[in-house]
Amino acid sequence: MSIFWIIAIVAMLVLELSTTALVSIWFVGGAIAALILALLHFPIAFQAAAFFFVSAALLITCRGWLEKHFHPVNEPDALGRLKNAVGTVTTEIEPVKGGRVLVNGQDWKAISANNQPIAQGDLVRIREIRGVKLVVSMIDQPPKLP
Repeated sequence: MSIFWIIAIVAMLVLELSTTALVSIWFVGGAIAALILALLHFPIAFQAAAFFFVSAALLITCRGWLEKHFHPVNEPDALGRLKNAVGTVTTEIEPVKGGRVLVNGQDWKAISANNQPIAQGDLVRIREIRGVKLVVSMIDQPPKLP
């Protein structure tokens, strides 16, 4: 039975290494426990029980901790990064035609949230994204010096 548990350990390690979802690592621990019992000449029923209970215990106790510490943090989507950001109008935004806005170093097509023209050089706040267009509104700005 020892050979069976060694093969199971290797197979589950290979499966785990081929995924990034923490699928079979729990069973590796269970198979190691069962292998130890097999080497100590415990009956197969005890080995199977050890495999089941150790795998379940590892899954229940370790999964949350491992996912929290080893899974990458999800980056916010484009709207999350741009919502309420401030940009500069690079091409006048006209009511029907739209214009262009520079936000965080990126040039975007933009339309006015209230269908009013916005002059080149004005600052705008991003309200939403529709497809590949930003919907912007003008920010109150101090009067320009002559």
